[in-house]
Amino acid sequence: MVDIQNLTPDKSLGYIREIHHTDINILMSDLIDEDRSSAIANGYRNHLEMIAKTVMHSESAYSIIDPEERFCSAFGFIPITRKDSALVWLLSCNNYFLNKNKINVSKRLLDLSNSVLDQVNKKYSHIICNVEKGNSFAARRTKLMGFKKSRELDRVDEYIREA
Repeated sequence: MVDIQNLTPDKSLGYIREIHHTDINILMSDLIDEDRSSAIANGYRNHLEMIAKTVMHSESAYSIIDPEERFCSAFGFIPITRKDSALVWLLSCNNYFLNKNKINVSKRLLDLSNSVLDQVNKKYSHIICNVEKGNSFAARRTKLMGFKKSRELDRVDEYIREA
């Protein structure tokens, strides 16, 4: 779906690649606390069930790799019944925090994520992202990726990115 090979010829500030099984293992053992609590809040028995079901239902999934070749986060897309729509998910491990205050790395990885979203928007005119209420960091990141708040639900705010 996404041409990853041509997206990141210069990997010095990090890159995006297709998800590997080892990345999923890292998420299962080292998921950040806010994503662990999100699993319970969204009705999963635990974070392992959330990761398994999320990845299993994804049409495509990608990993964010930092300049030191460390896996930081994964995101993917699940087609939903709403016409021309997909749900995007993002899960991070604790390596994510190693780059949180490195502006040049953060900007690079945000730009790459936006490039992937641009390509996905060619297939799905609506990409939905649910952000837990009170998670201002995730809401800010979601807005920086071109999403606009569309509605408030019980536990989450729904954001949409339209082609």
